[in-house]
Amino acid sequence: MARLNLLFLVFVVVGCSSSGRVSAPVDVPDDSTAVDSVATETFDIAPYADQPVDIHVDLEHDVPASLMENRADAGIEIRVSGFRVQVYSTLDQEEAASAEEAVRAFWKETIASSDPGAGLPPDLPIYGLFRQPYYRIRAGDFVERAEADRIAVILGRRFEGVLVVPDQVTVVK
Repeated sequence: MARLNLLFLVFVVVGCSSSGRVSAPVDVPDDSTAVDSVATETFDIAPYADQPVDIHVDLEHDVPASLMENRADAGIEIRVSGFRVQVYSTLDQEEAASAEEAVRAFWKETIASSDPGAGLPPDLPIYGLFRQPYYRIRAGDFVERAEADRIAVILGRRFEGVLVVPDQVTVVK
């Protein structure tokens, strides 16, 4: 084992040593004066003066205006948590259908007789829903509770037992 170690050490020493020069010596000038590049420069930049860049460019493309104006999601219907005004609830399907028609007729009369600046939605959606065992008549798609409360007061003038309920509503972005 000792011979093997000694042989390894000899190969390492012989491999790392050399008898000749690797490179020729470089002559370094002793002159420490700075070189004047302006006096020695021969390149004339005058023929290569910068020209003004034309920044007005007309582009023609087939990208829709809604994408160019960052309105790609305009007009998309989404379902969100919101509120509806529950006008009527019953076990009888025919009674629910007549109540739905009564709510539609009342809303048309209310819009026709109201001030245009009152801010009432002209097309209030009326829904006839069945959730066992009740048929329910609900109105509106409101994201804010205050909007639903305002419509509930108006519908409460004609219908008894009107209340605002949380529901999944459809809104248009």
